[in-house]
Amino acid sequence: MNKERNYKNAIIFVLLLSVIVLSVAFAAFSTNLQVSGTTKVLSSTNSWNIAFESASATKGGYATSTASDVTGGKTTTIQFDCEIASDADSCTLKGTIKNYGKINAKYTGYELKLGENTQTAQTEVSNDDVKVTYTKPLNWVENTTVLATDDSGEFTLEIKAQPGITFPEGEEAPAKEYTVSLTFKFEQAEPTE
Repeated sequence: MNKERNYKNAIIFVLLLSVIVLSVAFAAFSTNLQVSGTTKVLSSTNSWNIAFESASATKGGYATSTASDVTGGKTTTIQFDCEIASDADSCTLKGTIKNYGKINAKYTGYELKLGENTQTAQTEVSNDDVKVTYTKPLNWVENTTVLATDDSGEFTLEIKAQPGITFPEGEEAPAKEYTVSLTFKFEQAEPTE
């Protein structure tokens, strides 16, 4: 019986010794790795900011033309006014659109309007009195062009008197007035790797 007991104690001792040796060996071959850092949530002016960088108005003939001041990175609307006095008159707005933000922006198209006449695929819209022509930035393709941070593009909007335009008669006659608008459309682009 004693022999059996010594034998069992020896086996228990050997097993415990094996567990201790394996634990020490495992500890010798284990390592903890840690990653630490910070995350910043940027304000919307730092992350998404497509705006006009510049705008200037010029005139042809007897027309008068004005464009509102542009503050780069803050201006999202330009007021462009044109007064036509003869059939040889024209007004031109030249502007630049820029991505001031940190998020890539995909150009998805534009909408050109003269009164109730809207064009989304044509670069011209007209009525009996005036013709409005939009020249989009070079190489901009709808749903393809992506503006990364600091990318920009120049555009032109021209308003011309139509040949044979009719002007209001008399000093008290009210001026003909047409609303012209050009809306650029952008959406967040897929991130690039």
